Amino acid sequence: MRKNRLRILSALIDRLATTLTGAEIRSTAIIGPGLHVAHTYGLVIGGNVRAGSNLSVRQCTTIGGSGGKVRQNGDGVRWSQPMIGDNVSIGCNSALLGLIKVGSDATIGASSLVIHDVSPQIVVGGVPAKPIGGTGFDATNIL
Repeated sequence: MRKNRLRILSALIDRLATTLTGAEIRSTAIIGPGLHVAHTYGLVIGGNVRAGSNLSVRQCTTIGGSGGKVRQNGDGVRWSQPMIGDNVSIGCNSALLGLIKVGSDATIGASSLVIHDVSPQIVVGGVPAKPIGGTGFDATNIL
């Protein structure tokens, strides 16, 4: 609808969907196929979020926010919110904020604050989130 210049109708549908589900997933977010939302309550996914296929998120999770900062990758693509790979699982009450990348097959533990990049196949947890396991985990790198 936004591409066809039906912005007002698009905004109304966004509001209706948020009211009915308790989740705010902006229509401008790019999310691959297979999105799984275990519980919708309190879920917020920002408009500039980019996520691959099979993303799994749980209640009270926020993905977004960068305070207006923008980064440009090597392909010339500008982004201002998290970029998430394929097959990522995000636990309840977590926040992924800012200009970060989360690698494919990563797991974000419940109640985690992710403000730095997450490598593929890693399990992170805590505030701020740090590696705690996974196939790509190296115990020598724990801070």
